[in-house]
Amino acid sequence: MSDEEERMPTAVFAVRTTAGQEKNVADLIAVRVETSKLPIKAILVPEMLKGYVFLEAEGPHFVDEAIAGIKHVRSRVPG
Repeated sequence: MSDEEERMPTAVFAVRTTAGQEKNVADLIAVRVETSKLPIKAILVPEMLKGYVFLEAEGPHFVDEAIAGIKHVRSRVPG
């Protein structure tokens, strides 16, 4: 593990979506993360939990930037 990775702790953030659109939302977020070079480490779409996508990121502002304007995203869950 490099020094940079040790200094940048990550957290998991929940994003509310339209039920049934989780995979589409995750794909759109993944494209935005790649094009914008956002520090999102992982995108998780649990099959048993409808209406949510989870993002591992260095801070909530990166998640907000990743989901801004994406169709079927309702909000980032606070906390």
